[in-house]
Amino acid sequence: MRRKLFLTVAALTVLVIMFSGTALASPANLSGDEESTAALVELSKPEENFSTFNVFCHVSGTAEPGVKVTVYIKKSNKDTYEKLMVDGKEVTWEVGQPGLFIQTIELERDKVNRILIYAEKNDDFQIIKRKITVKKQTWKELLKNGIKLEDLISKIIKN
Repeated sequence: MRRKLFLTVAALTVLVIMFSGTALASPANLSGDEESTAALVELSKPEENFSTFNVFCHVSGTAEPGVKVTVYIKKSNKDTYEKLMVDGKEVTWEVGQPGLFIQTIELERDKVNRILIYAEKNDDFQIIKRKITVKKQTWKELLKNGIKLEDLISKIIKN
């Protein structure tokens, strides 16, 4: 009798652990058509859709502690958003006690980068989409941003 009770409790414990772990895992792919179920984050950057010459973009804002934020990107040849990976790791974090978050991501130059910020806590989630166009730098911008003449000549010779 004790053995059956022990096995039942052990099995229930394993099930609870399994399902609580998968409930916090953000989806591998998103279509971008999902409807948010809550307002979990207030995004301050990136602003609405914009254009820039800078390949680096800040994702920042405020949220209550415990909200998990994941960044997705839509490649031009794909129909869905996929988790943004940097050095083999997904770009995801949990908002800490101050309630502020900031993460720098790198985008592709000379493209419209479609990113999706997915915030989740418990069974609620929020989706925010942005289009960020990273323009190709012209010679004027390269010189303005402080490229050295030696580097410029080196790049010309390599090409």
